[in-house]
Amino acid sequence: MLINRAVITAAGAGSRMKSGSSKPMTMVGNKKLIQYGIDALLSYGINEIYIIYSKYSEDVLQLKEIYPNIDFIKQETLNGSLSTF
Repeated sequence: MLINRAVITAAGAGSRMKSGSSKPMTMVGNKKLIQYGIDALLSYGINEIYIIYSKYSEDVLQLKEIYPNIDFIKQETLNGSLSTF
């Protein structure tokens, strides 16, 4: 079976990291943390990518400029990652 879509959960604030931005948008090396996952998925031919974000991680919407084909879905109620699905 060929996998052609993926979901990245990025709704947490990352408050324990104390980085000033959400965890997915924290710089690691020369890229934001979430970009490593996105780029890996794209390199394997997975082009249908959904990013789940919340009011605590709205800064991930900045990625629309870099990755225009990714769909962003806002998680309104934060009950943990599985409540998204």
